[in-house]
Amino acid sequence: MKKMLCMMSLAVALVVASGCVGGNNGFVLTQKLYKWNTSEIDNKWAQEGVFLAFNIVPVYGICVFVDAIVLNSFDFWTGSNPLASTTIEVDGQMVSLEKQSDGSLVAVSGKGTYRCVRSGEHVYAYDMEGRVYQVM
Repeated sequence: MKKMLCMMSLAVALVVASGCVGGNNGFVLTQKLYKWNTSEIDNKWAQEGVFLAFNIVPVYGICVFVDAIVLNSFDFWTGSNPLASTTIEVDGQMVSLEKQSDGSLVAVSGKGTYRCVRSGEHVYAYDMEGRVYQVM
């Protein structure tokens, strides 16, 4: 019985540890909550009030827990975080957008896959061979 309990504890510890070293998009849920607070609420005092309230009622704590245990583990084992990408409709076509760790954005649609990079005032769209597709 003790041996089985020890093995189960080790298995749980390995799963938790693997979540701590997840992929490039760590703690996406917590980041989205924080960005919502800072972008949707204009008054800095109201932002601070919401931030404190979300810490007293453990909204941030729950987000960190879900990120660390569930989403980062999923990211580690599969290579993608379900909250790190966004799907939008452009001209009747679905486009999946995923932010990369270098700050670029990868867009995947039926027309192909492109990497968008901001440089100064312009955004460059590259195809996956590295050729400039369009400058915006």
